[in-house]
Amino acid sequence: MNNLAERKNEGKLRWRNFPMFLIRPLAEVAQFGEGKYSIYNFLKGGSQNQYLDCIKRHLDAYEDPKQDDLDPESRVNHLAHVAWNALVAIYMIENFPELDDRFKIKDDETD
Repeated sequence: MNNLAERKNEGKLRWRNFPMFLIRPLAEVAQFGEGKYSIYNFLKGGSQNQYLDCIKRHLDAYEDPKQDDLDPESRVNHLAHVAWNALVAIYMIENFPELDDRFKIKDDETD
């Protein structure tokens, strides 16, 4: 006889594949942003280009052999800032599509 509780978890997200220690640097970036701006400031909406600019600046700093791997303000790895800004950009495109200011070519401009 099976004494384990029955659970209906088929098809549901398996959060065990996303351990908390992997996202700790993201929480550190979010905490730093809360102090620099305000709590939930990133949920107010922002343009795609501002997040892409942040991603590119942090990636550039990470790749630059003359710079430290850690952001000088937050003291968190630049790649954590890249990941954070990518996640917020995803949130923005899903929740504020009207703020998508990326350059786009219209169908009639490709001829």
